[in-house]
Amino acid sequence: MIEPRNTRQPIVNDTLCSTTQEVIQLVRSNTLYPFLLDAKFGDAENGPMPDTDTALNHDTPLVSIGGKWARIMSTLAQTDQQHGNPLAQIAQRANDVMAQAAIVNRHKRRPPLYSESTLRTLIELDFVAPDHSRLIRAAGHLFPPPIIPPSHGINSIIADIAAHMARSHEPQRPAQVFESLHRRQDTLANWPQLDLPLFIRRVADIRPDE
Repeated sequence: MIEPRNTRQPIVNDTLCSTTQEVIQLVRSNTLYPFLLDAKFGDAENGPMPDTDTALNHDTPLVSIGGKWARIMSTLAQTDQQHGNPLAQIAQRANDVMAQAAIVNRHKRRPPLYSESTLRTLIELDFVAPDHSRLIRAAGHLFPPPIIPPSHGINSIIADIAAHMARSHEPQRPAQVFESLHRRQDTLANWPQLDLPLFIRRVADIRPDE
C-alpha cells in the first residue's frame, strides 16, 4: 500500500467556522431579504433553492432577485473583509483540497459555484462536515472555484494504478507509483498539487494503512 500523508486538515476549522457564521449572521441581520441568504446557501440537509422556487415561496418577483442578491453580495464582501476574510480563506482551502484530490468541479454556472457533487465528495473525504456545507456555498458565491476543463480529469488513470499495485509485492511510495505512470505525464501535469493517496481514496475508496 502507498504511504499516506499525515496532513488532513479540515477546510473549515473552529476559528473559520465561528468567524464566518458571524459574518453571515451580520449580513443576514442587515439585509431586507434574509430569505435569499437561506435560499442561496442552503443547509446540511438541503442544497440551494432555485430562484424560481424562491420567488414563488416568498412572493417576490423573479426578475428582482438578481438585483437584491447583488446588494447582499456587496455587503457580504465588505463584511468578510472587515472580519479578516474568513470566506476567502475557506475558498482557498477548498480549492487546495480540490487540486490535491483532482476534483473537477462540474457546475454549469459561470462563474461557477461549488457543485453539490463536489461538496459531497469533500464530505466523503472528511474535509468538510455536513454542517459546514452552508459556509462552503457562501465562500463559493464570493470567491468562485477555478474552472477546470472536464478534459483534464484523471479518474481514468486509476486502472493503471490498480494494475501497478497488483504487480507489486512490497509497499509502494507515491514516487514509485508516479514513476509507473510515465505514459500519463502529460495528463498528470494538469494536477501539479496531486496527492496520490488522497486521489486513490477518492476514486477507488481505498484508504492507505495508517
